[in-house]
Amino acid sequence: MHQPLFEAPVYYFDSHETGVSEVHETMNCGRSALANLEINRQGFTLSRHRSSVSDWDDLDEINRIHRPEIRTLAKTIAHCDEVVVYPALARSTARGLEEPDHAPIQFVHSDFSEDYRAMVRNPARPYRAFLEPLLEESGLSYRDLNQASRLQVLQFWRNTGPINADFPLALADASKVSNNRLHREVIQDYAGDHLEFETLFIKPPPAQTQNDDWFVFSDLTQEEVIVFRTYDSLAEEEGGAFWTPHCAVQNPHPDAKPRSSVEMRALCVWNP
Repeated sequence: MHQPLFEAPVYYFDSHETGVSEVHETMNCGRSALANLEINRQGFTLSRHRSSVSDWDDLDEINRIHRPEIRTLAKTIAHCDEVVVYPALARSTARGLEEPDHAPIQFVHSDFSEDYRAMVRNPARPYRAFLEPLLEESGLSYRDLNQASRLQVLQFWRNTGPINADFPLALADASKVSNNRLHREVIQDYAGDHLEFETLFIKPPPAQTQNDDWFVFSDLTQEEVIVFRTYDSLAEEEGGAFWTPHCAVQNPHPDAKPRSSVEMRALCVWNP
């Protein structure tokens, strides 16, 4: 049995006029369920990780210090051969006022569709301008990605503000979200970069079924990271979930404080 924390509105994709379907969902305690949460099944877990970053508002420091830390952590978790770490992305309400793409995202999504593998293997795609410098920095090339036996994207989400955040990250058990609930949408630009990648929006659970299993990790410190999968070529090949539905949800606690968080994405590569 899950341990409920609170109820919150969750915003799913709806193909009708508004484009949004609001469903009230129960947010369950991720900490109490941790023993039963696996990246390769539910899509996410929680890991302890102490960083040497001293100022989580300084993106230059985060990219200089934390990206190598994430490379090591991703290798430890995924047991892969190579890791390409994307630049840090910081989210907060304040940052969202300057750049809307940096606000907490309340719409249920999973970052990448099955097009991700084709995209990162094709240098003719617009994504090249973003990806190629990161590959070169990691000593890799498009040839390595085309020859890889497996590609996986892991995301590392760290709360860098008050532990009682007003819009914490919520994640749904991916194993219970079927492929026919996925809506594919091309994102042309994100936070000023022309990327042209395909993302997944999630349709609401059918009315005749139970709601999704949603989880929130409460009171997160800066020495913890939520680790979740946003693409996995092996899971795709096996017909399983390669997605992990997630979004920000409103914390109803009256003392909740404005959220600040840092996201790191790692492309994990397995050699042939």
